[in-house]
Amino acid sequence: MATVFSDKQWALFTLLGRDRLLRWMLCVGLLAGIATSPKLWQASREFPMIPALGWFPRLSQSVTVLLLVVLVLSVLGIAIFPRVGGAFLALFSSLTLLILFDVNRLQPWVYEYALMLLALAVSRPDVGPKLCAVILVALYFWSGVQKANLLFGLEVFPQVIQPLGDSLKPTWFLVPIIEVAIAIGLFIPRTRVIAVWGAVMMHVVLLGLLGPFGKNFNSVIWPWNLTMIGLVLCCFLREKEPILRASWCKWPAKGIVVLAGVMPAFNFLGYWPDALAASLYSGRARAVWVYVSDNATAAITKKYALAEGVLVPEDSGRSRLDVLAWSMSSLNVPFYASRFSVNALAEHLTELGVPRTERLILWSDPVSPGTTVRTYTEVEGSRLEQSKTEM
Repeated sequence: MATVFSDKQWALFTLLGRDRLLRWMLCVGLLAGIATSPKLWQASREFPMIPALGWFPRLSQSVTVLLLVVLVLSVLGIAIFPRVGGAFLALFSSLTLLILFDVNRLQPWVYEYALMLLALAVSRPDVGPKLCAVILVALYFWSGVQKANLLFGLEVFPQVIQPLGDSLKPTWFLVPIIEVAIAIGLFIPRTRVIAVWGAVMMHVVLLGLLGPFGKNFNSVIWPWNLTMIGLVLCCFLREKEPILRASWCKWPAKGIVVLAGVMPAFNFLGYWPDALAASLYSGRARAVWVYVSDNATAAITKKYALAEGVLVPEDSGRSRLDVLAWSMSSLNVPFYASRFSVNALAEHLTELGVPRTERLILWSDPVSPGTTVRTYTEVEGSRLEQSKTEM
């Protein structure tokens, strides 16, 4: 690594410390994510809020903005005053409340940043970075495992590499292998250098494909990819010690290791959300399709000014409400797809004046590694019917 960083440059890095640099990167990354999804953090917007608990009231715009101000100030406080516990308490309290009143805010990048900031808050300065390194290893590992399915190769990968043409489509199976290999390489001290630069190259390629010079899509993950580059460099460069042994020291740290490294496995059994299991761009994330009659279309457009392509008329005399496109156009983030959020969306449509007889809501079935065609189950109110359809 001496060819990359001179001794003088590395001395400056050592003086600042991994703990402090990590806090700065995480704070900048979180603020950048909030800045690129401003409507997500407001109550007045063109996409309904989905409370984590059905009996939660809808927060007013003024209260939501107040919580957002507390969140932003607490992030700045953590960056400036590293050992002030009140800043961490304010951050986690305001962020938890904002998520409870709208679960769409629990995006994968929000979860990662919060988990790593919690790791730094509950650990000594020499242990916190190693715990963050464990979180990164788990993220790369499960991200690769999630992509090991045919729908990733048939649907997601061709869309992502579209700027490069069709010749690379048969190579989709290399993506999960590379991500898992990066995770293993980062975990093993001897292979860490190669894995670090492999991770950096992967994020650079993703930025090129999805960024403004590629598909120009999902801008909220652009700062996430940039932050990931900084986090990998900060956590692993010249780190020669095992990371798990040092992290597995106290119960709070053990809990974080379990959340990051073990709980995503339960996603394959249907007991852990996609957003918390590194399932972004994997082909396994659940999808929602809503079909509405002409009368229902009028009720929806009366309440919301939908972007082009969100409500698409069909030949059958009904319209298709693309929930993902609606969420992306309004919030710049994907809809938090889970069974309770789909049921909450159904209840919201009822409140808008769209009865069950005027709508058809389809919730995609779980995806196995060999799935090639998605099947959907009909959602009716708060319960799932067993009629299935292929799309």
